[in-house]
Amino acid sequence: MSTLSRRTLTVTYSIPGKDGDEHHAVIALPASYEQAVMTALRLLGKYVASPPPGVNDVLLKVRERDREGRWIWAAFDSWDWELMVPPGSEIGLFAKHLPRAMVSRPLFLRGPVFLAFGTNNGALITWSVPNRQGGAGSWNSITRPGSFSEAVESTKTFVKAKQGGHGLQAPSDAEARVLEPGKTLNFYVLFVQKNTAETWIQIPPDAVTDEESWKAVVPEPFGVLGVIAQ
Repeated sequence: MSTLSRRTLTVTYSIPGKDGDEHHAVIALPASYEQAVMTALRLLGKYVASPPPGVNDVLLKVRERDREGRWIWAAFDSWDWELMVPPGSEIGLFAKHLPRAMVSRPLFLRGPVFLAFGTNNGALITWSVPNRQGGAGSWNSITRPGSFSEAVESTKTFVKAKQGGHGLQAPSDAEARVLEPGKTLNFYVLFVQKNTAETWIQIPPDAVTDEESWKAVVPEPFGVLGVIAQ
């Protein structure tokens, strides 16, 4: 096994049909199934459907040999990612459903999303612990945003409210940076794998301009949305 293969995976998407083309990408070894899905969609999603599907529209399978020595695509449980997909493996990207253009658009659920603010210290990012007390309608959350622009506006409103008092604790340095001129907000999704540390994954750039992609990856109500102002 080469040095590169010990740190990477190959991702394959085959266009359905007997003579369907194959598209490939080499990615750095993801820490989780969810991170692998997001990376695969960012690189190959445009070949699956237009607009690209969301994370809930696809699944990953690993390439293995069956008892007769034939290559097959084998399904596996997402929580067994580290066990089932060793470095150097090939994983396949498969659509679960028809492209979104051919099905009714799913209902986007609204509800509170709690904010965690990150500070980038070079190679290390430290995160605040979101205050989940109070639930929906409290000053500790924002309404689940349906787009990147809505997320930016709601986050800035959240910080402005803390600056203005309203009986709230003053904003931290990481929160205050949200309102500094020239700062760009980057949003992150928190994944918690079984028996592993928490993993923060940045929402991909495609979701900044594509509302449907954003809705597919933004945390569900009562989830945690990470924010870093840079």
